[in-house]
Amino acid sequence: MTQMYNYKQKQEYLNEIQDNNAILTTTKSIFTKAHVFEMKHNQDICSFKKDEMKEFLSSLNLKESSLRYYRTVLSKYIDYCVDKGLINKNVLRLFTAEDIRSIDTKESYDVDSDTIYELVSPKSNGVNGRYLKNIQDILMIYLIFLGANGNDCHILTKLKIEHVDFKNKLLKLSEIDPEYFDIRVDDLCLHIIKSSRNEKIYRNYEGNDYFTLSNEDYLIRRVDYKGEKDDNPISKASVYSRMEAIREYIGIKSFTPKNIENAGMYFFSKKVIEKESTDISINNPMLVEHVFNRYKIKNKSLQYQRLSKIKKEFAINDVPS
Repeated sequence: MTQMYNYKQKQEYLNEIQDNNAILTTTKSIFTKAHVFEMKHNQDICSFKKDEMKEFLSSLNLKESSLRYYRTVLSKYIDYCVDKGLINKNVLRLFTAEDIRSIDTKESYDVDSDTIYELVSPKSNGVNGRYLKNIQDILMIYLIFLGANGNDCHILTKLKIEHVDFKNKLLKLSEIDPEYFDIRVDDLCLHIIKSSRNEKIYRNYEGNDYFTLSNEDYLIRRVDYKGEKDDNPISKASVYSRMEAIREYIGIKSFTPKNIENAGMYFFSKKVIEKESTDISINNPMLVEHVFNRYKIKNKSLQYQRLSKIKKEFAINDVPS
């Protein structure tokens, strides 16, 4: 039996979420780990003040993406307590992105979906107080996050406006490489694509220099240096050069295309885990469609490896029933 403070109240909540195995398992894990802190403060975790909650979250020794997931799962329980009239507010809603970042005890900065959306969303506050200077860069990062990078940027550099199905919200990657699936995108992505078409110059991240962008139909466009032929895609070297400049500018050493893509994979995996009520396996159709197909993970061995990392990331099956 899971050791829990305020057992009856927590068990009633667990009974309500028992159809979602992943959320149920992670919630049990949180309740078990919270027990010693609840005994220390003589109150249920739902009643913790901000500093008490921060103390508990810090004790978990999680990297940022895992910490955010734990916060999401725990917040569901605290919302339940608010709805039942047991408390007045959810203290976790007072936590900012910077609060969570400050709790991260790992040495390297973790790239996750919150980091991405802080950079690409129109109403965001940027990262480390810095905003991206070019819509082209916002689009590049979001396309990589959504799974449109390809092997060594071979999809990203060839994407054209003709590959965007605005009506059905699809990127037709299969027209570039039949080995890839078409992927569904959101309104934000379509908005950024449209906005980027009007961008005429590319601003340097060092100093105030800027360069004229080419007029080609590629989504990610090259700088139009004098003498180049028309309809040339941006080179892979230029993509990596832009990424390096962005990485230095925002101060996140781990901000690489691979880590951005991994952040997207975990983002969509989390959505599947939160919706699915059955055990998560490589044959789960939601996982296949929204993760394996989107990120072109076809090899069964790689699927098992990815799934193992996903389960570890979200603490699935780590506590007894």
